Amino acid sequence: MHRSVIEIRTSDSRKARLLLREKLKADSVGLFGDKIHIVTKNPDTDTKETEKILNTAGVRIKGIRTIEPSLEDVFVSVLASQNE
Repeated sequence: MHRSVIEIRTSDSRKARLLLREKLKADSVGLFGDKIHIVTKNPDTDTKETEKILNTAGVRIKGIRTIEPSLEDVFVSVLASQNE
């Protein structure tokens, strides 16, 4: 997988996922339990944009970090690339 994964914990994961899917230009945005995973080519830029989008919407960010992709992240990324 040639992408990075940003993991986000928020006060409202479902609302955050919907906002990020609508406004963030990332490869994929998915809900993984109570966390959101964003697959992206530009982790620094997308982390800043994510913070801006969620703060503007009043969604409190509890944590945000770049992580190693899980097997599920790789699978979702492959499916997303096949749908392009």
